[in-house]
Amino acid sequence: MILEQLEEMGLCAEIAAEIAEQFEKAEAERNSLLEVVEVLKADAKKTREENEKTACLAAVEKEILLAGGRNVKAILALLTLEEVVLNGEILTGLDLAKVQAEAPYLFQEHVEKLQGTGYRGTNKKKNDISRAFKQALGR
Repeated sequence: MILEQLEEMGLCAEIAAEIAEQFEKAEAERNSLLEVVEVLKADAKKTREENEKTACLAAVEKEILLAGGRNVKAILALLTLEEVVLNGEILTGLDLAKVQAEAPYLFQEHVEKLQGTGYRGTNKKKNDISRAFKQALGR
Protein backbone atom coordinates (compact mmCIF):
# COMPACT_ATOMS: atom_id res chain seq x y z
CA MET A 1 0.00 0.00 0.00
CA ILE A 2 2.83 2.39 0.88
CA LEU A 3 4.68 1.37 -2.27
CA GLU A 4 1.72 2.31 -4.47
CA GLN A 5 1.32 5.64 -2.70
CA LEU A 6 5.00 6.45 -3.18
CA GLU A 7 4.86 5.54 -6.85
CA GLU A 8 1.77 7.74 -7.29
CA MET A 9 3.78 10.60 -5.80
CA GLY A 10 6.20 10.23 -8.69
CA LEU A 11 9.11 8.34 -7.10
CA CYS A 12 10.91 5.73 -9.12
CA ALA A 13 10.19 2.07 -8.24
CA GLU A 14 13.62 1.37 -6.67
CA ILE A 15 13.53 4.35 -4.31
CA ALA A 16 9.88 3.70 -3.48
CA ALA A 17 10.68 0.05 -2.68
CA GLU A 18 13.60 1.08 -0.45
CA ILE A 19 11.47 3.65 1.39
CA ALA A 20 8.63 1.13 1.77
CA GLU A 21 11.07 -1.45 3.19
CA GLN A 22 12.46 1.06 5.71
CA PHE A 23 8.91 2.05 6.64
CA GLU A 24 7.98 -1.59 7.29
CA LYS A 25 11.09 -2.07 9.44
CA ALA A 26 10.27 1.08 11.40
CA GLU A 27 6.68 -0.06 11.82
CA ALA A 28 7.82 -3.48 13.11
CA GLU A 29 10.24 -1.81 15.53
CA ARG A 30 7.50 0.54 16.69
CA ASN A 31 5.18 -2.41 17.35
CA SER A 32 7.85 -4.25 19.33
CA LEU A 33 8.52 -1.10 21.37
CA LEU A 34 4.80 -0.71 22.07
CA GLU A 35 4.73 -4.28 23.36
CA VAL A 36 7.70 -3.52 25.62
CA VAL A 37 5.93 -0.41 26.91
CA GLU A 38 2.82 -2.42 27.72
CA VAL A 39 4.89 -5.02 29.60
CA LEU A 40 6.66 -2.24 31.54
CA LYS A 41 3.32 -0.61 32.41
CA ALA A 42 2.02 -3.93 33.72
CA ASP A 43 5.20 -4.44 35.77
CA ALA A 44 4.99 -0.91 37.16
CA LYS A 45 1.36 -1.45 38.18
CA LYS A 46 2.21 -4.76 39.85
CA THR A 47 5.17 -3.18 41.68
CA ARG A 48 3.04 -0.23 42.81
CA GLU A 49 0.41 -2.59 44.22
CA GLU A 50 3.07 -4.63 46.03
CA ASN A 51 4.59 -1.45 47.48
CA GLU A 52 1.18 -0.25 48.68
CA LYS A 53 0.51 -3.62 50.29
CA THR A 54 3.93 -3.59 51.98
CA ALA A 55 3.45 -0.02 53.22
CA CYS A 56 0.03 -0.94 54.61
CA LEU A 57 1.45 -3.99 56.39
CA ALA A 58 4.30 -1.92 57.85
CA ALA A 59 1.81 0.68 59.10
CA VAL A 60 -0.32 -2.05 60.70
CA GLU A 61 2.75 -3.54 62.39
CA LYS A 62 3.71 -0.09 63.69
CA GLU A 63 0.23 0.42 65.14
CA ILE A 64 0.38 -3.02 66.79
CA LEU A 65 3.71 -2.16 68.42
CA LEU A 66 2.43 1.25 69.53
CA ALA A 67 -0.58 -0.48 71.11
CA GLY A 68 1.80 -2.66 73.12
CA GLY A 69 1.61 -5.83 71.05
CA ARG A 70 3.90 -8.61 72.24
CA ASN A 71 3.76 -10.87 69.17
CA VAL A 72 3.12 -9.02 65.90
CA LYS A 73 2.71 -12.17 63.79
CA ALA A 74 0.11 -13.65 66.13
CA ILE A 75 -1.86 -10.40 66.17
CA LEU A 76 -1.65 -10.12 62.36
CA ALA A 77 -3.13 -13.61 62.11
CA LEU A 78 -6.18 -12.42 64.09
CA LEU A 79 -6.71 -9.35 61.91
CA THR A 80 -8.53 -9.15 58.58
CA LEU A 81 -5.99 -7.25 56.50
CA GLU A 82 -8.26 -7.02 53.44
CA GLU A 83 -10.37 -4.46 55.31
CA VAL A 84 -7.39 -2.30 56.26
CA VAL A 85 -6.66 0.60 53.91
CA LEU A 86 -3.75 3.04 54.12
CA ASN A 87 -4.62 6.56 52.97
CA GLY A 88 -1.39 8.49 53.13
CA GLU A 89 -0.52 8.24 56.83
CA ILE A 90 -3.99 7.21 58.04
CA LEU A 91 -5.05 3.59 58.53
CA THR A 92 -8.75 2.84 58.19
CA GLY A 93 -10.45 -0.43 58.97
CA LEU A 94 -7.97 -1.49 61.67
CA ASP A 95 -9.71 -2.67 64.84
CA LEU A 96 -7.00 -3.41 67.38
CA ALA A 97 -9.39 -2.85 70.29
CA LYS A 98 -11.42 -5.88 69.20
CA VAL A 99 -8.31 -8.07 69.02
CA GLN A 100 -7.11 -6.70 72.35
CA ALA A 101 -10.47 -7.63 73.92
CA GLU A 102 -10.36 -11.14 72.40
CA ALA A 103 -6.71 -11.87 73.23
CA PRO A 104 -5.44 -9.53 75.96
CA TYR A 105 -2.45 -11.80 76.59
CA LEU A 106 -0.99 -10.64 73.26
CA PHE A 107 -0.70 -7.07 74.51
CA GLN A 108 1.32 -5.53 77.31
CA GLU A 109 -0.45 -3.57 79.97
CA HIS A 110 0.38 0.11 79.97
CA VAL A 111 2.25 0.92 83.16
CA GLU A 112 3.38 4.45 83.75
CA LYS A 113 6.95 4.56 84.92
CA LEU A 114 8.08 7.01 87.51
CA GLN A 115 11.19 8.92 86.74
CA GLY A 116 13.83 8.27 89.31
CA THR A 117 13.32 6.60 92.65
CA GLY A 118 12.37 9.64 94.67
CA TYR A 119 15.50 9.36 96.81
CA ARG A 120 17.08 12.66 97.69
CA GLY A 121 20.63 11.98 98.57
CA THR A 122 22.24 14.22 101.13
CA ASN A 123 25.86 14.84 101.49
CA LYS A 124 26.22 16.68 104.79
CA LYS A 125 29.78 17.71 104.11
CA LYS A 126 28.85 19.20 100.73
CA ASN A 127 25.86 21.00 102.22
CA ASP A 128 28.00 22.48 105.00
CA ILE A 129 30.60 23.68 102.51
CA SER A 130 28.01 25.25 100.23
CA ARG A 131 26.29 26.90 103.21
CA ALA A 132 29.60 28.40 104.36
CA PHE A 133 30.37 29.57 100.83
CA LYS A 134 26.98 31.24 100.55
CA GLN A 135 27.50 33.00 103.89
CA ALA A 136 30.91 34.23 102.79
CA LEU A 137 29.40 35.71 99.65
CA GLY A 138 26.62 37.28 101.63
CA ARG A 139 23.81 35.51 99.97
